[in-house]
Amino acid sequence: MEFEFIEYMRNIAIELKTISHKENSEMQKRFYRVSGLNGIEEVLNSLSDSKMYPALLANDLEVGKVGDSGPSENYLNLQSHIFYIVGYVSSNDFNGKEQSLRELKLMMYKIIGKMRKDKREDFQGIIPRTGLRNLDTRSFYYQVISGFGENCHGIMVSFDISPVVENEIKFNVSDWN
Repeated sequence: MEFEFIEYMRNIAIELKTISHKENSEMQKRFYRVSGLNGIEEVLNSLSDSKMYPALLANDLEVGKVGDSGPSENYLNLQSHIFYIVGYVSSNDFNGKEQSLRELKLMMYKIIGKMRKDKREDFQGIIPRTGLRNLDTRSFYYQVISGFGENCHGIMVSFDISPVVENEIKFNVSDWN
């Protein structure tokens, strides 16, 4: 089963109580699909109310790395994914921002914990549910981000899905003049 990043993160936003995303409610819509940093700015500028936070944003731009798997003819495709957990605090409320960042970091730990649990369950089950079987649990990287949107801050999290063999990557003489 292939990992469907956007759908997986949407379900995280729905199921995690501190986010509680509701797709059909403007005031409880807290999951957004973005394309890079410009997309984040655009989404956050449209969220005018502090009640619309915390929000979970999934970056839909594909990032990967293709590498040789050794002496065989196979190539590996390492896929990386990025999501953002974003909070809101009134301007110049530095204590509030510190508290909010602590809460966002706890949310990050909960999301990572769920991903690790889903990976284990995919290994134990006959049919994988989430596509996280190849999640590289040592690849999680995070960075605090600030200074975007109106009074927004957050945590950017990236992780890798271990390489999968790509059979389409090969030299075929008939493809060339």
